[in-house]
Amino acid sequence: MSVRSILKRAGATKHYLGIEYLIEALNIMEKEGSTLPLTNLSKSLYHDIAQKYCTSKHCIERDIRTLINTLWTKGDITVLNQIFQTTLKKCPSNSEFIYALWLYSHKEDTNN
Repeated sequence: MSVRSILKRAGATKHYLGIEYLIEALNIMEKEGSTLPLTNLSKSLYHDIAQKYCTSKHCIERDIRTLINTLWTKGDITVLNQIFQTTLKKCPSNSEFIYALWLYSHKEDTNN
């Protein structure tokens, strides 16, 4: 299942720029073999995504955070719990969400 489909199931609508940025983040992680340090996203993933989309790394971070917060408050919590393989007690950080989505998308790929 594609990342876009997973996010749609979770409740994301196509007008959030964060969707494209998340997909690009996962594509970069795939190319790098997920070795990027997720503790410092602004110097690694966000910088590369910002260059591609001609924007700032701060905009990338904000748009991803906005999408995650929207999914947390208005999305399908069951799908989010599936992505994280646990019951979430609080809204995940950007890095937590990106890594969990990366793992989940790979799990989905191996199951199909």
